[in-house]
Amino acid sequence: MLKNLFHTGRYRDAENDVAVKLRLSEFQAEGLFFVYSPALDLTGYGKTEAEAKNSFYRTIAEFLKYTTHKKTLLR
Repeated sequence: MLKNLFHTGRYRDAENDVAVKLRLSEFQAEGLFFVYSPALDLTGYGKTEAEAKNSFYRTIAEFLKYTTHKKTLLR
């Protein structure tokens, strides 16, 4: 079953402060749980809902770290 979620948070480092507000979809397929952001085309997954959410949060943190470092986030 597909669940719609919302993620609100902040990414901060020495040079950047980014507010994040995203609509997410959570679903299960082939025995795994997935959390997906259509806006950014990012996915986290795991054996449990909690693992999938944690995986997604790590994925978005790396995405924001990379794009803010490369100065491509707002392009």
